[in-house]
Amino acid sequence: MIVKPISCRRAAELESKAMEQPLSTWERVLLRYHYFICKHVCCNSFKNKLQILRSGCKKLSDAEPDPPASSPCLSADCKKKILEAIQAEKKD
Repeated sequence: MIVKPISCRRAAELESKAMEQPLSTWERVLLRYHYFICKHVCCNSFKNKLQILRSGCKKLSDAEPDPPASSPCLSADCKKKILEAIQAEKKD
C-alpha cells in the first residue's frame, strides 16, 4: 500500500487536534510519516513547541486548582500575576 504524504499544514492541524483529543491510528501514522520525510525545520519545531506548551499547561493545571465555577471573576492573585506578566512583556 502506498501512503500519500500529508502537507505541512495538515501536520500542524493534526498536532493541534492531538492537544484536544486522541488521534486515530491512521492520523498518527500519517503524522509520523510526515515527520520522517519532511525536510522543513518548521514542522519539527512546531511539534516541539506544542509539546513544551502541553507540558507547561499540564504542570500549571496540576499546581493551581481551578477557581470555583460560581466565581465569574478572577481572584486578586490572578489579576496581579497577569498585570506583572504584561508589565514584564512591555519592558522587553
